[in-house]
Amino acid sequence: MCTDRLRRNGVTVYSSRVESQLNTGHLCGSATRSSRDVTWIACDDTARYITLYQHTNNHPNYWQESDTAMNFCEVQVFVCDAGTFGNGCNTFCHCRDGPCNYATGKCTGGCKPNWSGETCSVCDSKHYGPLCEKSCSSRHCDESRGKSSCDEQTGTCDNGCTAGWVGKDCLKVCVSDHYGSLCDKSCSSRHCNKSNGNSCDKLTGKCDNGCTPGWMEEDCTKKCSEFTYGLQCANNCSQRMCLGNSECDHVTGKCYQGCDRGYQGEDCTTICLPGRYGYNCNTSCEKRGCAAKSACDRFNGTCERGCLKGWELPDCITECRQNTFGPSCLFNCTERHCKGDNSSCDVQDGVCQDGCQPGWTNANCTEKCDESSYGSGCVYKCNKRHCQNTSASCNRLDGSCGGECENKYRGTDCTECDVGQYGPECNSSCSARHCEANDESCDHVTGLCSGPCEAGWQGDDCTLSIAQTDLTDENPGPIIGGVIGTAVVVVVVVVIIIFVFLRRTKQAKDDTKAGEPIVPENKPSTKEGKHYAPDVSIYVNVELSSTNSAKRFEVNETFASDVVPAVNTGDVALVVDQEESEVQQPDEDEEDIQDPNTYYNDVQPAAPSFSLPEEGFDVTELEAIIECIRNQPGGFQAEYVKLPSGFSHPYNDSQIPENRCKNRYAGYYPYDNNRVKLSTLPNTPHSDYINASYVDAYEKPNFFIALKVRI
Repeated sequence: MCTDRLRRNGVTVYSSRVESQLNTGHLCGSATRSSRDVTWIACDDTARYITLYQHTNNHPNYWQESDTAMNFCEVQVFVCDAGTFGNGCNTFCHCRDGPCNYATGKCTGGCKPNWSGETCSVCDSKHYGPLCEKSCSSRHCDESRGKSSCDEQTGTCDNGCTAGWVGKDCLKVCVSDHYGSLCDKSCSSRHCNKSNGNSCDKLTGKCDNGCTPGWMEEDCTKKCSEFTYGLQCANNCSQRMCLGNSECDHVTGKCYQGCDRGYQGEDCTTICLPGRYGYNCNTSCEKRGCAAKSACDRFNGTCERGCLKGWELPDCITECRQNTFGPSCLFNCTERHCKGDNSSCDVQDGVCQDGCQPGWTNANCTEKCDESSYGSGCVYKCNKRHCQNTSASCNRLDGSCGGECENKYRGTDCTECDVGQYGPECNSSCSARHCEANDESCDHVTGLCSGPCEAGWQGDDCTLSIAQTDLTDENPGPIIGGVIGTAVVVVVVVVIIIFVFLRRTKQAKDDTKAGEPIVPENKPSTKEGKHYAPDVSIYVNVELSSTNSAKRFEVNETFASDVVPAVNTGDVALVVDQEESEVQQPDEDEEDIQDPNTYYNDVQPAAPSFSLPEEGFDVTELEAIIECIRNQPGGFQAEYVKLPSGFSHPYNDSQIPENRCKNRYAGYYPYDNNRVKLSTLPNTPHSDYINASYVDAYEKPNFFIALKVRI
């Protein structure tokens, strides 16, 4: 201790084993002006003598005078207790055969058990703790990733503890109701099957009786994977037959939108029982209205031989709708041709209450009259008409002859007698009746008098003489002979008329074929009432014939005239008169020369583009629909390009990195909602993917598989 700060500066302390008054020996330390009044200097040495040496000039005028004196009040020397050493004697040594060196701590006879080092102050490699009393081998370190070191103070495990142990040195057991590597898992949070009770292993938390549905792993704390569900996660979500795209509950696999046709159950994996079919198997086969005994498939319950009247295909359980009727609802109410109100349409037969329009027959007026009948209900026969042209067509609506009637007949269908005639053959004259009213006209069928007959006459048409009816028992021979003679004369006259008519007709045809068409000269006519067309341009519409080897010409007159002269168009001469126009076809090897004053329209007007009905169409219309598609511009090719291009549904599964290499061609990917799913391989994510898609057949879902190349 030195209170004079000036004189303590530069004092050095030496230790030595021999007496010395010089600055020799082991330097323990020195004091400075800033040293405390009580200064501690440790001398780490084994010595017998302590020397204090001063050689610093501390005089204020050190450049004039010298002052190296020391001023101490007290100097004390302390020695460490046995078993301690070092500065402050605060380091312990654990020597086996006595205390260590006070200064160095060195043990000369080795260390006590569990201690090591020259000073025996550190634990050996197998122990740790303040007194090296804990064994490193008693710890429960997780050494799955390598052997753990053993810190000499704490014994900390490098990679944590094994299951069931906690603490830095992993010597503490998990508390009750907990398990696992960090004892952070609760036994009560497991999903164990508790049928026979369950213990909770401190290490694994293993469930003795397995897991409840939807959970897996030894301790039943992990949900089933994304594509599995149920007990032991043994069910595959892709094998469910859900309606729509349903999520897959890991416990039940429930289909939230119900089951597809033919399946039932919460997860839609159970097929319909016999006698049931359809969505969720909720329809009974006994309720169908099949036309005959039929099997009942579990998907659609299809009636193999169609439906009874008034029921729809395929299962004949829905009454006809959308204006349809008949067996299997194959007929459309709007296609009937009813007379009057067409709104009433019973689903069984579609009967027209007021009969049919002309040209149609049967109860629902959907059948056209055949070639031999016409009119409402097709009750009139074409062979009963009296057309002047015996080969005239028979319009199925009104039976029109398209020309004049035979003598004594009139009307559109030439079945009515001329005015003043009546009777089955219109041979009776209205004026020959003996009606009291003396009507000039009469009913063309019966000739019925509107009033009583004149005296001496009777009958509906007053042509039967009362006197003639009184003649009885007279000889009929003369009368029969007269009738037969008259009939023979009539037959001979008719044969002559027919022969002359046929000869004239044949002669007219031969004249037409003999040579060039007769072309009148282009000069004024002396006949009155006839006019010639002036020399101006006319319009000629040209169409290709079916063989494309010649052209057919249609002439539209530009002037109303009684006679139009021939128009020479090079090698084609057109002759048009009041009654008919003759068309001459050009020779195949002649050059087609067009008249400069004639406008030729070679381009036919394009047929309008066809669009399928948005509301759909009946199968009976299929043939007409196909014909409309064929005749539209571009035909079936035009219909094909209307199909949507590109993708219309998500195809995310094909873009998963593990699946991209399975797509042989870029741009051809299956949709997520109908792709084919393979059985998943163990421990191989996305192994159910293949570039293939399901395609439905008629009433058979997922019947085909479409893929780009062979498997």
